[in-house]
Amino acid sequence: VNDFMMERPNIAGFQSYHNTGGMILRGPGSAWYGDYPRSDLQVYDEIGEFGERMLPYYNYYVIWRGLYTVHGGSIDWQNDGLGIVSFSNELWNGGQYFNSPLLQSQQQDDESPISGQQGRYFFDDFLEFGDQFVDWAPFDHPQYGEVEMGGWKKLSGRVNPRFMSMELFHRNMAFTLWHADQMPLMAIGDAEVERVQGDVWRVRIPITNERLIPTITVRARENGVVRPDLITVDGNVDVIAAGWVPNVHVPGPIDRIDQNELDRIMVRSGHPGRTTRVIEYLVRGSGSFTVEYDSVKGGTVSTQIQLR
Repeated sequence: VNDFMMERPNIAGFQSYHNTGGMILRGPGSAWYGDYPRSDLQVYDEIGEFGERMLPYYNYYVIWRGLYTVHGGSIDWQNDGLGIVSFSNELWNGGQYFNSPLLQSQQQDDESPISGQQGRYFFDDFLEFGDQFVDWAPFDHPQYGEVEMGGWKKLSGRVNPRFMSMELFHRNMAFTLWHADQMPLMAIGDAEVERVQGDVWRVRIPITNERLIPTITVRARENGVVRPDLITVDGNVDVIAAGWVPNVHVPGPIDRIDQNELDRIMVRSGHPGRTTRVIEYLVRGSGSFTVEYDSVKGGTVSTQIQLR
């Protein structure tokens, strides 16, 4: 798994299926680590809370708070070491055995045949036909002599009954696909070209991340584990200046980009999710040139611009 992930830095989403408990778990794995940066949390919270609606009886938790402390787990490694938005799904929840309001109320009634521990026997006897419980029987143990063996099978309660597999598989598949659909997806809109004077032109280009997850999370940037996004200019032009437009609806100065190579701008913070940012170039030249946005996790998009 390590080699597979390391060889594919474009991976932007990860889910690890475990059992059991009905939980959608995010990092960090231990309390001493602190919590994720605020903007990263907003991404995790939206995905996790959306998953709760898709997966009945599942709860969205932090690993150390909702389950137990984990040091060096796969979720921390994916988030901190590879810049991937990651979850661990604890499949199956015992509440799904009796999943209607009527049956749940009966479970609280001491006189009910499905109250408390009796519910497990009822479910096994009448819905799984005794498959999960082995009757106690004598056994001649080679070391301990005469003993009895039996009881619940070791996976009883930890994995779903087989006849309930289809719904569990489908719901988790749907959640995984929705998570995948939130991975960064870059797009470039139509450029605005304005002649300033002679062969000097002002060019504005809208660049959009259409999905929830940013191209680089804050934690990935802090740890330096994802290459900066790149905006490159290729063609018969010289870039005089470049910067981000604070507000396309209000005239005013741009936020100038202070880098030596303005035809190869490094965007170290990446591009936020569901956001359009407009970059403005002041160029000298003629004909056409190409602007390309290259993101490790958000893909590569480009547009050709005519100076006229």
